[in-house]
Amino acid sequence: MIELENRKLNKIYLGEMNVDKIHLGSIVVYSNNTEIKHTERYGVYLTANNKPEPFEATSSQSTWGAYRAFTETLEDDLNLTGLKQNSSQWVQIKLDKDIRIWAIKMHFRTTISNQDTAQVPFKFKLLGSNDGSSFTELYNCESCNPDLFCKWKNDISKYDFSDAELIEVTCNNKYQYYRIEFFNTQTISKGIVTSTEATEVKITLLNLYQLE
Repeated sequence: MIELENRKLNKIYLGEMNVDKIHLGSIVVYSNNTEIKHTERYGVYLTANNKPEPFEATSSQSTWGAYRAFTETLEDDLNLTGLKQNSSQWVQIKLDKDIRIWAIKMHFRTTISNQDTAQVPFKFKLLGSNDGSSFTELYNCESCNPDLFCKWKNDISKYDFSDAELIEVTCNNKYQYYRIEFFNTQTISKGIVTSTEATEVKITLLNLYQLE
């Protein structure tokens, strides 16, 4: 609704012209290109690298367990090692169809030996592809805030992964393959970053959110 002085307007007619957008200053008050951001994760939970079909998970390491990044539980995880600032490892999923996404969300396990310590990405890239071999970069995080992946809670002395933030991305096309490429990670102890040169990451959940 637009109000002009004391008169409220519910509709605006511009003859037979097609109007894509109406701006009032920097505010878009009308657009016929409305996009829906789905807040439910897209796809199914995997039980194996290629189950259920036609979904398929692969990774640069431990290929037999790549699906562990896409299971329903935080108890499973895909462990990638040997990460460095200029040397990466990756995990990807092939979906049942091409989709355009607006966000991703990732959860990472704390170390088994010390539940007060976690390793989360310091640098990673999100890539999209329609053939599984030629990829387009969609997002690049060069120095990630650890709050993207988990929140530190002093009252329970551990990380709260349920509060991980949605990472919004700009994706102009639909893709069937989405790949996360990890470089070095950061070690966090009791909520404090102690290192940005860690070389291992344990992915427990990787979620995609669709845009249409």
